[in-house]
Amino acid sequence: NAQELDAWTRIDAGARYATKIEGRPTTFRATVQNVFDREYWSGVASYGAFSPGSPRTLQLSATVDF
Repeated sequence: NAQELDAWTRIDAGARYATKIEGRPTTFRATVQNVFDREYWSGVASYGAFSPGSPRTLQLSATVDF
């Protein structure tokens, strides 16, 4: 257990928009993870393997209340 990683910072951003569609409450969400698309190691497994961090990722979702 002598593996060490340099410190890193990952910037994420998100937004949501709430509205009504045909009278039903609806929320749209967008999230960008790793906004600046930095390469980084996210962790070290117990057996010493390094895990690469995720590249820039966009997630979109919508919820509708019935």
